[in-house]
Amino acid sequence: MVALTPDITPENHQQLPPVLQKLTEDAFSINRSLFKNNGATPIHDVPVHKCPIGLQPSLDSQFKGHATFVCFPTSDEAQVLVNNYSEELNYMSYIVHGPSLKKRLIEVYNCGPQISAGPVVLLLAIFAFVARTWQHDDAGLAKLFPIYARAQAQANSWTVAAFNILEQCHRNSEVSLELVQGLSILNLATFYFDGLTSHGSTTLAQSIAMCRQLGLHRIDHPSDKACPQDNSGLHGVSAEVGRRVWWRLVTLDWMLATCPGPQRGTYSINPLHMAVRKPLNLDDEDLTDASESSGQAPGEPTTMFCFLERIRLSEKMRVAIDNNPLAAISSSASYQQALDIDAAIASILQDMPHSLLLGTKDWSAPFDTRSCYSVKIALQRHSLHSLLHGQRCRLHLPYLIRSAAEPSYGHSRRVALESARSIIDAEVRLKACRHGTSSARLMLGGVLFSYFCAVAVLALDLCLTMQEEIKAKQHEFEQAWRILEEARGKVSMIAEGMQILEVTMRKHDVWPLAETQQHDAEIVGYGPMASPNPAIQQDYVPFAADPEGHVPQLDDMDWDVLRWVMDVPFL
Repeated sequence: MVALTPDITPENHQQLPPVLQKLTEDAFSINRSLFKNNGATPIHDVPVHKCPIGLQPSLDSQFKGHATFVCFPTSDEAQVLVNNYSEELNYMSYIVHGPSLKKRLIEVYNCGPQISAGPVVLLLAIFAFVARTWQHDDAGLAKLFPIYARAQAQANSWTVAAFNILEQCHRNSEVSLELVQGLSILNLATFYFDGLTSHGSTTLAQSIAMCRQLGLHRIDHPSDKACPQDNSGLHGVSAEVGRRVWWRLVTLDWMLATCPGPQRGTYSINPLHMAVRKPLNLDDEDLTDASESSGQAPGEPTTMFCFLERIRLSEKMRVAIDNNPLAAISSSASYQQALDIDAAIASILQDMPHSLLLGTKDWSAPFDTRSCYSVKIALQRHSLHSLLHGQRCRLHLPYLIRSAAEPSYGHSRRVALESARSIIDAEVRLKACRHGTSSARLMLGGVLFSYFCAVAVLALDLCLTMQEEIKAKQHEFEQAWRILEEARGKVSMIAEGMQILEVTMRKHDVWPLAETQQHDAEIVGYGPMASPNPAIQQDYVPFAADPEGHVPQLDDMDWDVLRWVMDVPFL
């Protein structure tokens, strides 16, 4: 049976008699009408009430009162939140065009109380994300939220409101680019602050489905340009933002395939079923409707280069998954897949332009300038550095322990320790720089989880260390732990993971003595810290194993819970 291609070009239409040409067009219109999936449904309006954040009703009172409107902050408060997101948080995903967002904010606050659901969801998601990242040393946010608990409560209220609107849009088959952006930001917050929950997986699937309904998965397909009914209707800057949104979801989908769990070895987006070019390597300020087809060279440092490197990493991970699907069924296949992914990361580090690497001499130079742009580039480099080395730590952590009994896994121990020390050293140097941005604010998302993985590597390696080396390695661990303490309480998974590491180290009598004397008190008020000691010995004598290769000292390790803490995507 031969499949006939349905595409009919305008030239072929002109060759038909007028009556047949009209009937052909009607036939395709009838065919399309059978599937109401073209994103053409008008977006409903949402009643919005604007009032100061301190006077907004709590989430409980909204449920009791059956509120029929959404509470927005005042215009000045909204400006603070949006500027904070654009300047300090947008780099985590870059699915929002900064200038367009600020223009949209003005339009929303200049219109009446009825606002389209698209911008309402997008702004609610941004407000909630910023509130979730509240820091006491951020003067702007401290004026909006006097304490951490108030910021979290308000973030929950905005999040629930956004999901309620999205649910109504879903029932009405309403889709728009702003709805997808808002849902993607909510999904990002779920993964970063709640972990790999079923809710996060569901919102990711909904985001992908909404993008397909908009046509973002084939936004650059040649046939769509000739058939307006099938394309996304996005052009210029909007189309470029659509590409960013799509590739952001692609990287999440493919990266999740490498994480242990039900989804391991599988992904939802087939590269053969999409026609979307890579986003341009352009700063938001340089992106216009006229610049849609040209950008900077791939190696040029812009605020987009980290986004593009993440895409490269996810592509290599997908190839490794395809070469050995469902590798978790076999331990040997699983380790081979880990080695394949590690080789892919190593190749990215090796091929990366010098301007994008963290050097040993000029690494902190951008922070010493007064240019906000230079600071953004430097922070992007730091984020990318943490991402790549954090992945290596996560990949090799389970095999680091096996190296104590099986020398063939020595490569994993060596790579894990090298990457862990690289992450910790970079974080120490970052904290010592004067860059005008809250250092605690940078310990979020992929950077935070990468740093936790690095500390976990040091902790578990310390459990396997011979007695004569313990003091030196305890000192190294203690310096790293103090930085991680700043993030305790902000992300529940990190707090639980830290507790597991502490309990495990106490079981093996390797918890630093200075910390033990505090009797589990919370560690606060540390002064400046020295860089990790580079002179710590790397060699050690492995634990003795029985004839079957079993290591008795490892019986009490809480591996399952620890892996759960670490299996957050590093994007």
